[in-house]
Amino acid sequence: MTATPTMLALVQEYLAFRRTLGFALGTAGQELLLFARYAERTGHRGPVTTALAVRWAQLPAQASPAYWAWRLHAVRLFAQHRALEDPQTEVPPAGLLGPTYRRGQPHIYSPDEVAALLRAARTLRRRMRPHTCGTLFGLLASTGLRVGEALALTREHVDLEVGVLSVIKSKAYKSRLVPLHASTTEALRRYAVVRDRIHPAPRSNAFFLTDRGTALTYLGDRALARAREPRHHAPLHRGGSGDEGTGAGEAPGPTQYSVSLSRERSAPRVPRRPLIMRSSSVRTTARNRAGRHQLRIIRRYA
Repeated sequence: MTATPTMLALVQEYLAFRRTLGFALGTAGQELLLFARYAERTGHRGPVTTALAVRWAQLPAQASPAYWAWRLHAVRLFAQHRALEDPQTEVPPAGLLGPTYRRGQPHIYSPDEVAALLRAARTLRRRMRPHTCGTLFGLLASTGLRVGEALALTREHVDLEVGVLSVIKSKAYKSRLVPLHASTTEALRRYAVVRDRIHPAPRSNAFFLTDRGTALTYLGDRALARAREPRHHAPLHRGGSGDEGTGAGEAPGPTQYSVSLSRERSAPRVPRRPLIMRSSSVRTTARNRAGRHQLRIIRRYA
């Protein structure tokens, strides 16, 4: 007689299957393993039940309801997978613990506020911080890059001769080229001169460096820990000669764009930025990966 597989074995099988389809399931996978160990520790036998899933999801008493809902949602996807083989599996109803995501209220910065932010960044103390933060914030405002995309830039990704950024494996592992305005390119060039003078032998190949010559990260700078993404609601530039537009670290013109800097991580999404070129290799990769979404038995975890 074949022994009944444990909950941990079932979760591991599920994660292995999903990952062969290209899903990372990093944090969600860790949570599911915690769920499986909880089920075994409490002596649960048999398929997933709604009561078990809800009880585990609400274990962190001090957590937010959205986090409970997110944990339950991870188990729900696993239960949907198991229900195909075991009809006795209970799939928790969608939204049983409320929404998994609550959008924060963004603050729409005016051009004057953006200019004030850049001026304040240039008054920061230490050797590199005023140069790095001022240029970084200006780059975010003038290109609409995500903060993580800007922090991931290396020297090879910034072509100051052509005026193009190479954003590699960003959201959904997609890459793209982002053209720069002439004034933005010049501001980045000035920053590179200062950076190389202060750190002639840096400890990192990152484009933006800290006072110690290491790569700039969220955790490494308190100013960035609260900074969120400038995202555009209008075209970046009106086009024309090089004296139009704005550069990194410079005040924007009132008719060029409006910027949304969210004070919360859960800022609403806004339309994609213009002037973005995608390489043929990226399009090919996207087509190859799109096939997995045709599998009806798997629903993508969001």
